[in-house]
Amino acid sequence: MYVQQKLKEQFKWFKLRLGAIALKALVTGGVVFIGSHLVDRLMENDFEVTVLDNFYVGSLKNVRQHFGKANFHLIDRHIHDERR
Repeated sequence: MYVQQKLKEQFKWFKLRLGAIALKALVTGGVVFIGSHLVDRLMENDFEVTVLDNFYVGSLKNVRQHFGKANFHLIDRHIHDERR
């Protein structure tokens, strides 16, 4: 609970400091357990979130609640893939 409160305070500080600047995050491994919870928290705090994952371990069901949202992007790719 203490950690969650501290994270909320940090997100509020970022918003106050940056104002209208869009906060963006790239989450690698965003469909696995821990990554998907990070994605949830970032989305709750109005970040533009891009998830990069190859679905080797995780599942789309972990992030499906964000499908269709303008600030959520999903890339099916391994981090070592050199494609652009």
